[in-house]
Order: sequence, then structure tokens, then C-alpha cells
Amino acid sequence: MWRVHRAKKKAASDPSDVSIFMFDKKNAKGKMTPAQQLEIFEVLKRDAANLAKFRHPNMLNLIEPAIEDKTVIAYVTEAFEYNLSYLIDKNKKEFIPSEIDLKCMILELIEIVNFLHANTKSIHMNISPENIYITKEGKMKLAGLNFIKTFTSADPVAAQFDPLLKVTDTSLVPNLRFAAPEISSSSAMVSA
Repeated sequence: MWRVHRAKKKAASDPSDVSIFMFDKKNAKGKMTPAQQLEIFEVLKRDAANLAKFRHPNMLNLIEPAIEDKTVIAYVTEAFEYNLSYLIDKNKKEFIPSEIDLKCMILELIEIVNFLHANTKSIHMNISPENIYITKEGKMKLAGLNFIKTFTSADPVAAQFDPLLKVTDTSLVPNLRFAAPEISSSSAMVSA
């Protein structure tokens, strides 16, 4: 869905590497009504908005907020090398870290989930390989905050997603292969 480009900052004082997430709006055209297209664009822009809102060392750092014109939505984050989905899909065993590094990454993931739950009273709702990024330094960074939900008590959080909202053939719902069972139940998969 997102194309990610590597780039360098324009500022001569800080020419560091960055990653640019770009979404081509023509991918949301097709059989969608204008209202559905607007809803898709809002879901996509939520990731950048929430990256700005929820700052943590294990969260992908937002450099520039989402910008939008007639053809694209784009935002800029700190640079990363790849996401876990890339490692799985391409079978890149040479990039898979050592056992001790994996344990550290799992600890980093637990820390960010704990931060979201304890400090921001939020549930990520979409932790999956596509949303776990690895930096050049080998640090794990979490993103994919499009479906984050807040909670106020220990009661279950209402999670409704519309599987009919699609970009090309991809539904704009959390990755159900990695979702909690209550999210993938039929009652959660109805129009809100």
C-alpha cells in the first residue's frame, strides 16, 4: 500500500537519512464512493498523526507530518532498513539477528506495548510484521498506528472495522493473522 523511499534531509546542518512513506491516491479509486475514498485517506493519515502524538524511543520517529495533495499522501520518519514482513517474505536469513538480539527486540516490543497501555491508555490493534521496523543500528521500532483505540477501564474495547474499505485488493483492517481473536470475530468486522 505505502511505498517507502530512502532520502536525506534537506538541511545542510543535519543531512541524516530519512524514510518517506508515500501513498498514491489513484490506488483508492475504482469502485469506491467519494465518501469511502475520504475514509480511506483518513485511516491512512492516522498513522502519522499518532506517531506525532505517541512519542517513545521504540516508536518510529516522525520527522515531518502527513501532507496531502490531489495525488498523494506522504510523511517522513527516521530511516529504517526494513520491516519484519520483508524478512519473512524474502526469506532473508542473513538479516535475522542473533538469539540475544531477538530477545532484546522482544523486550523493546513489550516496552512499547506497556507504554501504550499504561501511559496512554491505548491499544495498538495492529501489531504485525508489516508494522515492526528495524533501523540500521538494529533497533526495533513500532508504527502502524492507524487503528489505535483508547480505553478507560478494563471493559472490552469496541473494535469495529469495515472490510469493504479496500486499497486495490487490501482491506483497511488490522492484519487478522496477528490480531487477537476478538478482533477477527465476525461481530468486529462490520461497518461502524
